[in-house]
Amino acid sequence: MAAAFAFSPTFDGDNGNPKKRLKLLEADEALVAALEAGEKVRFVGNSSTPDVVLCTARETFKVTKVESSNTTILCAGGAGGGAPVVARGLADFHWEARKAAPRLDLAALLPAYGGDGAEDAAPTRADLESTAQASAAELDGALASGAVLVDGSGRHFHLDEARLHKCLDEVLTAVSLQGWPAADVPAKACAADAATHGADGAVAAHCLRHFSTPAATPGHVALDVRKIARSVAASLFVATPSYAAAADLLSDLKDCLPADAQPDLSWLDGVVAVADDGAVTLADAQDA
Repeated sequence: MAAAFAFSPTFDGDNGNPKKRLKLLEADEALVAALEAGEKVRFVGNSSTPDVVLCTARETFKVTKVESSNTTILCAGGAGGGAPVVARGLADFHWEARKAAPRLDLAALLPAYGGDGAEDAAPTRADLESTAQASAAELDGALASGAVLVDGSGRHFHLDEARLHKCLDEVLTAVSLQGWPAADVPAKACAADAATHGADGAVAAHCLRHFSTPAATPGHVALDVRKIARSVAASLFVATPSYAAAADLLSDLKDCLPADAQPDLSWLDGVVAVADDGAVTLADAQDA
């Protein structure tokens, strides 16, 4: 026997109101799993793009409207055992959600540190989560790895790479003059001392965090000498576009690093290129 079919008493009212109308969402397995697990999801749109994304805690999905030439009736209930079928809504399109890369252009999202009006425009972490088209995990990863300075009020600024690298010179000068071991640098005192050599105190503090890991002593950091070497190496090729031998480059590099550092060419994988005759150039210069 065919199941009874009827329209919901609120069918006309619900489908005439966009806020009440049921929507169809076609999602991939990762999004379905997140929804079934009860994860919080959010739609994010902003004025810089017409696109909307849906974000879980760890992933981003681009949402696309897919039109249909046929109207779909959305029903509740089932035909098994004669259970009644109730039409609750209709749709002539559905939303398709597919995994996508996060949209995180930090230089566009954040005001430049020190720029006019930067303090008033700088967003907090909560502000960024409400506008950035990325999951919370993707946003945090980008903020941690990018050139982002966070002030004492939690406001985020984009920090120019050239300014960061200039400050690194001032920080290393402070470390050298004070005789601090690279593995145990007092962060606050170092930033203050770097400021006496022309560095911005906030930039110096950020620079120390960027090029170090926490040391065993509270408030101290251990400089990441390899990371510093990779940052400094490019500047050596400004005056010397090509080194005749790796030993010459490593000798100059050693002079730029904290005392007792013993740089190795392997530290610069992907930064420099070595020709068949042993000459060393920047990898980007060779590609060009």
